[in-house]
Amino acid sequence: ATGFAKNGQIKPIAVTSAQRVKQLPDVPTVSESGIPGFQSTGWFGLVAPANTPKPIIEKIYNATVKAVNSEAMKKSLDMNGLTAVVNSQDEFTAQIKAESANWEKVIKGRNISPR
Repeated sequence: ATGFAKNGQIKPIAVTSAQRVKQLPDVPTVSESGIPGFQSTGWFGLVAPANTPKPIIEKIYNATVKAVNSEAMKKSLDMNGLTAVVNSQDEFTAQIKAESANWEKVIKGRNISPR
């Protein structure tokens, strides 16, 4: 959407992240726009089967860090309004647990049930 906004094809009214994004610095957050505490961001991650040997996990992690930190990747992500964050396995696990707990509260608070 960043490209569409910069070209004037759309007019963004808010971003869902906790802070304003550098690609659209004049666009407020949803929290700033009247819904305090609102935050919802998309993310991508790599996972492997539970019994994957640690040396293989480390090899995948190191290759991922190298790729994500490359100038080509940073430029591509930035052009698309994305920011790379490389977490350790423990940090990523904690993120998944926190996201799950947050959305569980939302679902239960709205009495949403599976169909």
